[in-house]
Amino acid sequence: MENILLLIVKHLNFMVMVQHRIRIFYIKNMNMLVKKKFSFILDETKASYHTLDGAGFILNASRSNNELSGYILLFQETKICLYRLDNVNLEEFETTADRTVESYAGEPIASVDKTSATIHNLVMKASPTNITVSDNGTEILNVNLDYSKHVGEDFGLISSYTEHGCPILSEIWFIRTELEINNYSFPVIKSDMNGKVLKGAKFEVKNEEGKIVREGITNSNGVFSLTKLKRG
Repeated sequence: MENILLLIVKHLNFMVMVQHRIRIFYIKNMNMLVKKKFSFILDETKASYHTLDGAGFILNASRSNNELSGYILLFQETKICLYRLDNVNLEEFETTADRTVESYAGEPIASVDKTSATIHNLVMKASPTNITVSDNGTEILNVNLDYSKHVGEDFGLISSYTEHGCPILSEIWFIRTELEINNYSFPVIKSDMNGKVLKGAKFEVKNEEGKIVREGITNSNGVFSLTKLKRG
């Protein structure tokens, strides 16, 4: 598998000591279908959830007309939750003082209790059709996504805090964070009326304007793999 990017950050520290709820996020534009893998350590002894709604990742997202759509995987005090946002105003989302991520997204698509471990060695993988989380080598979350609702490939980091009026620091550390991005491959299978796979079948992939952007032929198993696809 072709590796597009490998990034290693020693420490990511999300912290706040303010008077109002705030969501801090950074989003990276990505116009190609890819697989993303984040590996990091969450040390609960370094976390203070006093006013922390959670911290985590924005995934399979898009921004248009000052609105955000996509998924948010949030690591909270006792749970890991996956939410979906649809056309949420960015300015309101970032600054509104009396709402949580869940208040924008509704009930999580999926959630799982965090394990009792103090040290979590976490691996999060996200593709256009699936998101998984493993903790200390055990898969604890596996969610298949409806590709018909896929809005984009933008991704990033997010932290969300609750309103408070005290000087206590709220923080969470993602230690030794690694990001790996690889091409995402769509397997296209060609078969006849009886379900028998057909090798040597020719495919043409066209964009929204009808222009051919990819051509290929199925292999001996009747599979043609699409990679490096751009949106549109």
